[in-house]
Parts: sequence; structure tokens; C-alpha cells
Amino acid sequence: MGRFASVLGTAVLLLSLTLGFGGCSSGKATNVTPFPTPAIITLSPTPTLSLELGKYQAFSATAYQKDRATTVTVPITFSSSNNSVATIAANGLVCAGTWNSLSNPQICTPGSTGTAQIIATAQGISSPPTTVFVHQHIDNVVVAPVSGQTPPPAYTAQGCFSKGTTYNFEARAYSRGTDITASAGDFAWQTVTANVAAVSAATSTNPIEGLLNGQAKITANIPGTTVLYATVGGVTSQPFSYVTCYVQSISLAIDGEPVNSISLAKGTSKTITPTITDIAGNEITGSFLTWSSSDPTISAVTTAGVVSTPQAGGATIIASCTPPNCNIGTHPAQPVYPQNSVYVSVTGTGTTATTLAYVTTSACGRTEGCFSIVAPINIPANTVGTLRSLPSTPNSFIFSKLSSGVKAYLGTDYRALNTKGLMTLDPSSSPPTVAQYISAAGKVLAISPDGKKVILAGTESLTDPSPTEIFVFDTSSNTSVVYPVAGATAADFSPDSLKAYIVSQDSAFCSNGCLYVYSTQDALQAIQLNAPANDVSFFPEGAFGFLAGGSASSAVTAWTTCGAGTSPASSFPVPLTPTLIKALPIDISNLAAPSAAGTPSTATAVLAVNSPGVDLFRVNSSPQGCAPTINGGAASSFNLGHGDFVPTQLLVSSAGTHAYILGNEASSGLPLASILEFNLVSQTSSSIALANNASPVRAALTGDGTLLYVTGTDGAIHVINTDANLDTQQITLDKTLCQTSTGDNFYPDAAQCIPDLIAIKP
Repeated sequence: MGRFASVLGTAVLLLSLTLGFGGCSSGKATNVTPFPTPAIITLSPTPTLSLELGKYQAFSATAYQKDRATTVTVPITFSSSNNSVATIAANGLVCAGTWNSLSNPQICTPGSTGTAQIIATAQGISSPPTTVFVHQHIDNVVVAPVSGQTPPPAYTAQGCFSKGTTYNFEARAYSRGTDITASAGDFAWQTVTANVAAVSAATSTNPIEGLLNGQAKITANIPGTTVLYATVGGVTSQPFSYVTCYVQSISLAIDGEPVNSISLAKGTSKTITPTITDIAGNEITGSFLTWSSSDPTISAVTTAGVVSTPQAGGATIIASCTPPNCNIGTHPAQPVYPQNSVYVSVTGTGTTATTLAYVTTSACGRTEGCFSIVAPINIPANTVGTLRSLPSTPNSFIFSKLSSGVKAYLGTDYRALNTKGLMTLDPSSSPPTVAQYISAAGKVLAISPDGKKVILAGTESLTDPSPTEIFVFDTSSNTSVVYPVAGATAADFSPDSLKAYIVSQDSAFCSNGCLYVYSTQDALQAIQLNAPANDVSFFPEGAFGFLAGGSASSAVTAWTTCGAGTSPASSFPVPLTPTLIKALPIDISNLAAPSAAGTPSTATAVLAVNSPGVDLFRVNSSPQGCAPTINGGAASSFNLGHGDFVPTQLLVSSAGTHAYILGNEASSGLPLASILEFNLVSQTSSSIALANNASPVRAALTGDGTLLYVTGTDGAIHVINTDANLDTQQITLDKTLCQTSTGDNFYPDAAQCIPDLIAIKP
């Protein structure tokens, strides 16, 4: 081949000379432009190629100027250092053997196994060589640990490698059972999930001390599972399952603090340090945990565990091992939650200049020509801002809790043949920007803490408002996934946004109701309950979700977030199945103590609401891997002193110290005359009456818990000072929130259009 290349180069040179002499003999001057000399020649493929006997591969070469970016047009020739192993034709086709013709290659006749170096040359400049390994046919490649090593204890005990552990693997190529690794060439290594394991492979051009060609050093990285592959000569090995030991437990500590709760002044910061232990019992480090705050507008947290305090109130901070960032590749996903959460109480002035309450109404219903209006109220000035018309009648109104990009989501009854849908309200402008998305409709049940998912329960029926389907709306793409889930009444997301529990009372599919488990990583799961459930609330540290019901006896049931299974992890007896439930962010020590659940552990309290009062009990959990434990103390029941009522709304202050309950009278179905307030610390109750003999309809609480905004049956918005439990101001609107297209009141009687939806921008 080298001989052919030199002949071709001579032919090019002779042709140029002949053309030059011809010009002189005719008596006319002829300018001959010589080819430029390139600075560098590149050859592809490089640096090695594995080729089976009798096979061929195309090579290409490019010439560049000194800048290594501008190409040069020059004739390029190819040559082989060992034509008995590999020959290369003029067009760049290399044969693992011998071509029948170098100018017009058609037949590649196998030759000898071995190696040959291919180079490309132009104007005396040559490329770096590519080494071609010619070998017998490879029918099998096997990956396995290099023999003679001492396996680390984690691999011996758990079949996994603790983060940071290195272990050597090798790939071997076989041809009909014969090991031909030595002639096969360089192996290409890869992992399906690169974050789980780092690969450093030894090759002929990248030697690694202590490793032979075909061997690789694998370093365990982020906890999870992946597979290793090695490829040579176009043949890929069978997968080798590789596991970086999963996270088993996480413990959080506040720097410089002996406890897991702290009070900080607004505008200050603190750092939380996690201690992470894997299933082999080894302590590991890394930035793969998911940090979450129950309210980042009060207390935000970075991926480094640094807590900031934008405004007054309270928030729970956790760090979890959440797939797909940790325990990668587990199916179903196996999240691990901290053994203790951190509660941050932020002191100082709570509201900011941008704090707003928004009020609207559902009174327009499906009436043509009636337009719902949303009105902003500035806090604490309590002045009414510019009104804004909504494209559809809302039936629910919830704000996301984000440190930036906060939006409100307003549900609608139905899609009306794809003309109506979920509405978003962006409060960053005045009046706020409103958008509508017809891909989802229904009542908004929950918004994920990261703001990426919204769950709605809706229907397409024109007459029956009962939900027949679940929409999961993606706020990034503004698209929805629809599930045929009927009877959904409540939902809540885990604090890391991985999962949501949705309770349904659809007796057609689940005779006693269902718990649906939505996950961003796994398929929707349906769990048949032993009894209907009415509400759901996640434990602040994330390992459990509490259902108001789900058991044949009156009980609150706890379900693990990691692998809910088909039965609850525990149940806690209460006098009546609750209507509403809330897991509190703090422990209340003067209640019956739960039995031990391991050390360290998190204790908190759970509030359940049903007529004629509330039930309060403590729980203690100790998350370990995917099987956390939980225990509870006996429930204490408190009569709120207002007889039988149907709870309609439960609000708990971010500090976890006060609860506010709205409801309807059991006998008449009319709203209770007062707001029922329950002090969770002292376990005492009181009533908050509204001015003008109005009854409360709907309420929203500021982040610091000092102000409660309540819509009343009198059409006003009542401002409650929660320190004094007094109605200190009534805000009235010039017009009702039901208007015509020309801006007039749609209903002649204002009582037909009372504000019944209110939300406060965090």
C-alpha cells in the first residue's frame, strides 16, 4: 500500500510538470499554482480501530492551516505500515487483509491477524497514526471483575460499592470460545447512567498503571444502579449490573445548634449539615440530596444546605435522597427521607410591599354572559388594586410557594368542548397576567412544592359536577396527562415533589375508595382502601402521608412514601373518621407520648378535624431506607363548642401553633356564624365573629400568621388580627365580582355574587 501511495504521489507531480512544459512549447505563458503546505493533517477514525478479518472501514482525512480551524484543499494519500495485516485504498477504504485493487477496491481478502498503522500524508505532512487491530470474528464479550482483588466489605455484604470505592473490571473477547482479547484492540466502556459510576479505561493510547488493555477502573459515585458495557469490534458485552450502595439514612444538624429547630431573625442565614449513611453502614458525602422547604418564601434553602430567611413565619427544611438524583435507577423509585427535619422560625415584620390577597367568585357558574372578576388587595394597606376579568369561572384558587416565579392556579368546572380550562394568574404585573390552558380542567387539589405539577379533579359532564378524571398539569410545557380516576376529593405532594397521594371515593372501581399514588418516576398506582378517606397530608420530613380515613375503624392511617404497598404502615384511632387532616410542622409535647421509633427520630403532631371538634395526637418516625417506622400516641379530643358542623376549610399557621376552621352547620348547611380557632399548644378554643353579622365563607392566612383574610356572606373581605382574634377592617368593592361584558354588575342582587375564593400571594 505504501508503494501504491508513492506511485500516486509521483503521478500527481508528473502531471503538474507536464502541464507546465506544454504551456512553454506553445509559446504562451502558463501560471501553475502550487498546492499549499498544510500545518496539520487529521485522520478519522482515531486513535485505534478494531476490525475483523475480511472486513473494511472507511477513513477520512482533513488538512488544516496553522489556526487548526481553516481547511486546506490538497491531494491526500494514505499508507499502511503492514500491508499483510491491513491495506488501504486510494479512496480511504481500509481492508483487514488485501484489496484486489487500490484504485478501485472491490474484494477484501483476509490476511493475517495483528496490527497496522494507517497515516494520511499531504505535501510532506503526515497525520498522527491510527492503529488498526485485525482479529478473528468476535462472537462474545464478557465483563467481570478482575480476579485476584480483595472485594470491599460493602460488595461482600450487600453486593454494592460504597461511594468513592474503586474496583477493577475487565472485558474479554471470545471467538468460538477462544479468548482473542490480545488481538481485539481497545475496548470502549460505558455506563447507562454515568452519575452512578465513573469509568477510567486502559487502552493502547491511554495506559493506566496496574491495568492491562481491556481493563477499567470503576469508581462508585452517586448512589444508584446502572449497567456496565464494553464494546470492541462492533460487539457489545452482556450488561454487568453495578450498584453504588443506596442511601439508608440521612440525619440533619444545624451548625452550632444542639437541637433541630431554630429561631432566626428575618434576613439572616444558617447552614444545615447532612450526615448520610449507605446500606453498608458507611458514611458518604456529596451534593446529590434534594433540599426542600415547606415555604421558601419564608425560609429558603440551597443545595449546599444554606438557609435564608426572606420573611417572617415558619418553615420545615429537609434533605432527601430523591430519585432520579439519588438512588438512581431504582424501580420503583426508592426515596429516603431524613430521620429528622429542621424547623426554622423566622422573626420580624412578616408582610412585604409585594404581599397581596386576591379574591374572586364562583357565582357566575356556567351562566353565559357572566364574567368572573379577580380583585387584588394590598397587604397591609388593605387597598383594592386594579380588577381583572377571568376567561372562565373559577372553582378553586391556590398559589404556588416558590422563592421566585410565584403563580396562582384557578380551576374550572369543565373544559366546555375544549374552550375552557385551568387558569394561571401571574401577580408580577398590575393588573396580573391571566392565561388559560384547555389541556386541563377541574378543581385544583394540589400544587407540587417545586411548582412543576398541578393536580386537578375534573369532569366533562354538563350536568354532573362529580369528578370523573384526574389531570396532572405540567407547568413547564403547559400540557397535561389525564387519568380515568373518578371521585377524587383531595391530594397532597411529598415535600420533595416526588409523589402525590390522591384520595378517591369512586365506589365503582374501589368499593371502599382508593388511594392513588402519583409519581414523577413510576406509573400511577391504585390501592384499594378498607374504608373511604376524606383528606391527605404529608409528614413534614416526607416519609409518610396521613389519610383521614382508610381503615375500617375510625382512624387516621399512615402510608410510606417509599413503596406504599397495599396496606398502611400504621393507624391511629380517633373517635370519628376525620373530614380534614394536617400534619403539623412542630411537636406538641403535652400530648400523650408515642412509643419509641428509633434514634434519631422526628416527633410531630397531627391534627384531625370532624364534628364537633378536633383530635390531636403525636407521632414519632425513624426513616431507614425504604422501610421507615412510625408510632403514635393516644389522641386527645377537643369539642369546639359549636355542636355538629361539617368542616369545609382548615388553615394552620406556618408556626404550627394555631388552627382556623371554617364549616357549615350540619342542620341547615349554611356557613357557621364564626371562625373556629384552636390553639394547638395550649389546646384551647375560641370563636372569631365577623362584623355586620356576616358568616365566614372562605379564608386565607398570611405567611407570618398575623392576619387572616376572610370572605363573608355580606360580600366584604374581613381582616382578622389573629393576635386579638378581632375583625379589624372590612374591605368592600365598588362592584360585585360578577360582571357583564360592559363592566356592569351581572346580578341585580349583590347577595347573588359574594366572594367565595381567596388566596394570598406568598
